[in-house]
Amino acid sequence: MKSALLALVLMLAVSTSASAESFRGVSTFVLKESLMVQPGWARSFVQGGERRKFSELDQWTTYCSVEVNTLADKHDRIYIGTGVYQVLGYRLSQPFLGAFAWSNLRDNPWPVDIQIDFKLRGDADPDVIRLRCNRTVEAYSPLGFTWQQINRAFGEIGSLQ
Repeated sequence: MKSALLALVLMLAVSTSASAESFRGVSTFVLKESLMVQPGWARSFVQGGERRKFSELDQWTTYCSVEVNTLADKHDRIYIGTGVYQVLGYRLSQPFLGAFAWSNLRDNPWPVDIQIDFKLRGDADPDVIRLRCNRTVEAYSPLGFTWQQINRAFGEIGSLQ
């Protein structure tokens, strides 16, 4: 039991550091096609290279959103402009799993949500503040993202560089 707990803790540490290392070279996000923010939202969602509504997303596949600092009103149409956005930093968020949860993981695994946020700034659209990517994984799966997963979510719409 102790060895299983130690193995899971080491796996979490390795997946966290590997995820953090994989984005050190990211300097820009290029949005090649404009995105529309749906009424009642401040984000526009993409998955599998297509624009999607939140209700259409498959939580088990990486999906991303570009966020603006304005909530779209019922009658407003907010468009996120194409262009190059500077990546100012990023943060990988993972759930905290306490010792009791880790000790029961082998007998009772459950899905967890992970996300990565990239803080953005760009002259093309000064209202853009963040790129966020999410997905749900089994608790014992690697808890991170790759450039490929994020760029696959955007397809031809945009990419990290």
